[in-house]
Amino acid sequence: MLARLMQVFGAGQRGEAIMDNSNEFAPVYMRHDLMIEIGRLEMAMDHLEEREQTQQQQLRPRLESRMTHLLSELDHLPA
Repeated sequence: MLARLMQVFGAGQRGEAIMDNSNEFAPVYMRHDLMIEIGRLEMAMDHLEEREQTQQQQLRPRLESRMTHLLSELDHLPA
């Protein structure tokens, strides 16, 4: 990856070369963001037992649905 960065930045310092290759990093950032959000959801689900029963019943399906959606998004990212 370092060699690739050197190619990008060493290619005559042209802005268009940098912009054209910036999309290569997008899946890395997206994967990182998804993993952070999944971690937040896991923590929220861990602390769900501390809430009242009615709140648990309202929140659990929403959290589980969001988790399913994020995991699906993660599965569809390029490797």
